[in-house]
Amino acid sequence: MREEIRLEFQRKISELVEKINLIAATIEGATKQEILVIIDDIDKLDLKLVRELFQEQIKALFQPNFRIIFTVPISALRQVTLRQTIVTETNDQIVFMPVSKLFTKENAHQQDGITIEKNFNRLKEILYKRLPAELVEPATAEKIILASGGVLRELIRIANGCCRICLRLVRRQPEETIKINQTILKAGIKKQKFCIKKP
Repeated sequence: MREEIRLEFQRKISELVEKINLIAATIEGATKQEILVIIDDIDKLDLKLVRELFQEQIKALFQPNFRIIFTVPISALRQVTLRQTIVTETNDQIVFMPVSKLFTKENAHQQDGITIEKNFNRLKEILYKRLPAELVEPATAEKIILASGGVLRELIRIANGCCRICLRLVRRQPEETIKINQTILKAGIKKQKFCIKKP
């Protein structure tokens, strides 16, 4: 399907944008809410491909009539010409997203180190926006945050992994009340090859 879409619209970007805008307008009309599209994982692409996207295709990327957030590798912004293009085309709307440190240097390697409350609570707030508090045990929510190492993308990925496991359990046992607990978290982390450790 992706290959067909690529072949169909590769040389007809204006038609693709027109269809995307039509879909967006339909969604906005039905929900009465503005659309925000987040295109993640671009930071995992090879720098050559990122350069091609944001140097040569950047005008096409910003043609849709709604807000879009792109994640871009920090290495792309270190290249002067590419950075200038991005700054110009986005009207300097670049936001750096650093990793939130969960522990001070003194506490980083202690078994019961005290977390940096402000950073920890920010990640907890984000987690609870994605995952209602009644669906996860409080102690497990804290372990999810620690397992993320302060990286927002990992926080969301771990939470999504746990939700997938819960969804399977709900399908098997629809009468049961399922909450994300330590067992589900361990299974989610193991499946995604994460390990819980302090940074």
